[in-house]
Amino acid sequence: MIDYKRDGLNCPSLFLIKVYFMLRRFVEEVEAKSLFRPDDVILLAVSGGMDSVAMCELFHRAGYNFAIAHCNFRLRAEASDGDELFVNKLALHYNVPIHSVAFDTLEYAAENKLSIEEAARNLRYDFFDKILLKHNYKYVATAHHRDDAIETFFLNLMRGTGIVGLHGILQKNCKIIRPMLCFGRDEIDNFIRNNDIEYRTDVTNATLDYKRNKVRHLLVPLFRQLAPAFDKTMKTNMQHIADVELIYKQRVEMMREQIVQPYKNGYRISMQQLFGLLPLRTYLYEFLSPFGFTETVVANVIKSLNTSSGKQFFAKNYYLIRDREYLFIYPCEQKYEFQMVMIGENDSIVERPIVLHLQSFENTSSFKPMFGRYNVYFDKDKLTFPLRLRRWINGDKFQPFGMKGKRKISDFFTDQKLSLQEKKNVWLLCNADDEILWVLGLRTDDRFKLTSQTSNILNITWKVE
Repeated sequence: MIDYKRDGLNCPSLFLIKVYFMLRRFVEEVEAKSLFRPDDVILLAVSGGMDSVAMCELFHRAGYNFAIAHCNFRLRAEASDGDELFVNKLALHYNVPIHSVAFDTLEYAAENKLSIEEAARNLRYDFFDKILLKHNYKYVATAHHRDDAIETFFLNLMRGTGIVGLHGILQKNCKIIRPMLCFGRDEIDNFIRNNDIEYRTDVTNATLDYKRNKVRHLLVPLFRQLAPAFDKTMKTNMQHIADVELIYKQRVEMMREQIVQPYKNGYRISMQQLFGLLPLRTYLYEFLSPFGFTETVVANVIKSLNTSSGKQFFAKNYYLIRDREYLFIYPCEQKYEFQMVMIGENDSIVERPIVLHLQSFENTSSFKPMFGRYNVYFDKDKLTFPLRLRRWINGDKFQPFGMKGKRKISDFFTDQKLSLQEKKNVWLLCNADDEILWVLGLRTDDRFKLTSQTSNILNITWKVE
């Protein structure tokens, strides 16, 4: 039970009781959810609107340490500049640091093919990240409240979201905290009016030009009319969904560790293990989405699982190959600076794009070659310089060591059961006239091997990291 005298209130008026309760709920929420410690310095995202100004006042009255950050998106001409001026005065009033920035949001949205809302969000949070890092603030606090969380729930539902999008707005997410989620919009409005606190009004919040505003002014009021306990019910629903999401993520992570295995420079997923998971689409989406693959791409990957191998799928920074028994995921490689590297007769080292060490010497009766996958020998008198180091292309042929006839490189790869990614990474060492001497790491050509008549030897070692 609250003790008014203990907290310094004697014979409180109804007005003071309302303010007192609001402040106590705010502090209790911070403490109960462990949003931050009392000695942390928090960066408040302040637009100048009612919600963020109320957050400033509550932080001030609670005695918490804070600074203010403001973004001018230049979307409302003079009104945007007026907001910036107001927030600067607010920082002076509270005697706290102010960090403000102005963006050309329309230009950024056009260049990056984003909606205005997405562009503003990206710009805002990039700015916050820089300020947090530079000034060592603990968290950035936004003034999202319970009504915002409900609106976000319906917006995500309409977009088509998984379970992650249905918990509304998380109260704490990495470096972002939302200490106002325990309040509804009406409570914040009453707090502002009862304390006669000034704030800026964004007229665009009243229009129906934005989807969120339509949810706010049309959809949610209808639900409240149909169900008087709508807000309380939604709060409970979103908490239940958040709890289910936690269980869901634990299961997905457990299966990810078993099935998404590191492989060479990327990852591989066993299709045999994948087919044992139900629902397949959900699991595969959770496995692939961290690499940037969309739900549409995942659906196409599933369609390819019963077809022949070789199909490729692309995300921004990764690509996926459907190959025999596995799905291979690799980072998108940067294009090599070299299409071909020339190696002179007297060169002793090649440093790019791979490292080769070359040594020439006369053959002797006591010499015993130490052949290996990355260490080979050639009869130097059979070679024509400069040698060429290049990628393989369709139609390439060579005579594998120990064989009499020639084979296509592509058929040789099939015999070796190389994946598509392994094929892409193969280098060839060739004569000046483009005869293949060595499929690096796999096989040398029989025509250039050492014999009893060999007088001069070229030893090449591939230094593999």
